[in-house]
Amino acid sequence: MKKYAIVFVMSFVSCLLVGQEKNAPSQVVQSTAEGNTQKREDDNQLNGILIESLRSCLKHYSDLKGYICKDGLPADFPFDSIQDVTFFSLWNISGLSTSLQKDLSKGKWSYFVSIELQGRKINITIERNHVTLIKKFLRKRQIYIDISDWGIFTYEYSYEKQKWLLIKTEYGGI
Repeated sequence: MKKYAIVFVMSFVSCLLVGQEKNAPSQVVQSTAEGNTQKREDDNQLNGILIESLRSCLKHYSDLKGYICKDGLPADFPFDSIQDVTFFSLWNISGLSTSLQKDLSKGKWSYFVSIELQGRKINITIERNHVTLIKKFLRKRQIYIDISDWGIFTYEYSYEKQKWLLIKTEYGGI
């Protein structure tokens, strides 16, 4: 009996939805498309300032070939936008290429990104850490990360220019 009641209610709701004003669904689709376009532009701005910050850190620390952990980056980050760097993920240590595993077993300087939004400001922290991959018993691997240097890039959104502007850069280290 409960099944029949649920089917009846669902049918009633669907009949109400069919009786909507004709333009309502297309307005929803149009506003959603406009929202997606705006979101893509904002994501591109975020990716742009991330690329700018990463390049600045690579240049500051004079790293000709860098290793960047992609775990803190947006999913649509253009990984091919920075030359001479290797992106890796800590979530899949055993899935890393053998050449990268060999490099990491020797110990390499790597960059880790974190993003923090505070009102109209974005703080991008890029840590430069020494990463070592150590093989343990039964082919298990562990990663050791030593904190060393960092760069903090603070951007503020300008409503007049409709983009993020770099207002402060700080480099530090232990």
